[in-house]
Amino acid sequence: MHDEHRNDGENRFGRTSELRLKATARDGVTAVPELYASMPFKVMHAFDVCERDLPGYGRLAGQDDGRSKLAAPKQLMVMSVSAGIMAGDRQELAVDVEPGAALSMTTQAFEKIHRMENGEHAERTTRIHVGAHAYLDYRPLPQIPFAASSFSTDTVIELTDDSSHMAYEEILSCGRVARGERFAYRDYRSHVRVTCSGTPVFIDNTIYRPTSTDMEGFGFFGAYSHLANLVLVNLDIDDARFATIRDYLQSQTGEIGASAAAPASDAPAADTIAGGITRLATGDCLVKLLGHRAQRLQDVLNKVRDLV
Repeated sequence: MHDEHRNDGENRFGRTSELRLKATARDGVTAVPELYASMPFKVMHAFDVCERDLPGYGRLAGQDDGRSKLAAPKQLMVMSVSAGIMAGDRQELAVDVEPGAALSMTTQAFEKIHRMENGEHAERTTRIHVGAHAYLDYRPLPQIPFAASSFSTDTVIELTDDSSHMAYEEILSCGRVARGERFAYRDYRSHVRVTCSGTPVFIDNTIYRPTSTDMEGFGFFGAYSHLANLVLVNLDIDDARFATIRDYLQSQTGEIGASAAAPASDAPAADTIAGGITRLATGDCLVKLLGHRAQRLQDVLNKVRDLV
């Protein structure tokens, strides 16, 4: 995507960096029989993950309505031997969660998008497929775009049908605030498309150009510096559960959609957040939050996950 940003030079690894993996259910346990990673990617061996840490997993795995039960989940941690995203980097990620498998994916550390010269750019494409009666929790750690960086990411997630379950989380910071790089990046583009049975469930097309846009103005970040999204699809969030999550978020923001000028009553300024939960047209859920610290947003989303 975004061919106008492509750098004709090769990236520093001499080719497109790739990560491809497949998760499958074997004897009631999730396995990862296929895994390929080229530099700078590395992946730790799959390890056990607490079922309580996966939103809705315990409830979904225990269903006894004739549908296949989920296999015991595994977690993969994607690592990078690079210091972060550099000019000219091109990355392609492909994840296939086969029927019955349950996979959690995260990353090793916050992802740094480094400074680039004019005309330089980096990009990533991610393609994810979640099979019938399968589960994916995709949860990379926050991204930090440095001053003068230019990055685009294109993510497509395809769920086979309404028995395919998914949680997708992302957090973006304004940059290195302590170094005076608040919204100092050149541009950041993110396109996320989630479909179920071929029908769009969630589409988010983000284009941020701080040099030509007031990123702290109305309709953007306001006084905040971090943005978080949590997309919850086919996790059987009924009205009672939805209300519980909404009430929790209201207790944290003071009011759903509250502004930075109206913090929760006793919250320190750095912990003030705004946002809430909404139903998508399909009945699925989206949590969107603004805050001042990535850790604060992660803590709130962790609690939301517990309530799902």
